[in-house]
Amino acid sequence: MATDYELAAQEIEDVTEAAEEKIAAYAARLRDQARTAKEELRARQARSLGQMLQLDGVRSVAERLGESVETVRKAAAESTSTQEDPAPDQSSAPAATTARETPTGQPVTASATHMGTPHGPTLSGPAEERAASTREEKG
Repeated sequence: MATDYELAAQEIEDVTEAAEEKIAAYAARLRDQARTAKEELRARQARSLGQMLQLDGVRSVAERLGESVETVRKAAAESTSTQEDPAPDQSSAPAATTARETPTGQPVTASATHMGTPHGPTLSGPAEERAASTREEKG
């Protein structure tokens, strides 16, 4: 009877350990699925933000989204730097030749992205962002 008791105790430990391993594996799988879903949703947010910035200035987009101007600028810069097919260095090209595409693939010229508006460039480099930020603080 004592042996049976000890065997049952060992089986309890084995069952508990196996259950913990299954729980850990399932939790890891769920975390991976959640991470993938969040990445896809963040990419969707970035696309929407980029489209909004093609149509309007940073301040207007930030106000519409209930976000700070700084947050919108950072998100725009991050989405620009993480695109699969990044645009060529815009600092070496004149503003008039800078082009983007709409979701339907139509070209959008620099004038449509509000280059030179009081809001400043929408998807700019770090130096241009600092200049735009300084203009906003003064104005």
